[in-house]
Amino acid sequence: MPVHKRSIQDRRANDARYRTLKDRLIAEWQRDPQQPAPSGAPDIVEETDARDRVLHVVVTWDEWADLDAQTRSEIIVDAFQAVKEPAAIDDLALAMGLTSAEAGRLRVARR
Repeated sequence: MPVHKRSIQDRRANDARYRTLKDRLIAEWQRDPQQPAPSGAPDIVEETDARDRVLHVVVTWDEWADLDAQTRSEIIVDAFQAVKEPAAIDDLALAMGLTSAEAGRLRVARR
């Protein structure tokens, strides 16, 4: 069988919904914490180690209920890279995207 290669970056670049969700996640990450979150905003939890390096990011957001886990993680990683220092990605071990119902079933802590 032949090998078919596809660029993930090209697929993302051509997916308007992917870009929209990523941009909204970036906006929430950059929002002044003193300002109230808009209705329907993603809930972002960063779990850090003793040196304050972000190891895990869990985003609870019903907006992406129809997306698979891999796509949700890719959106989180892309947004993470947009808002953090370049070296921070080296410490990130988990990027998990959940809906409210999924977070409830897994008993995931939210902000």
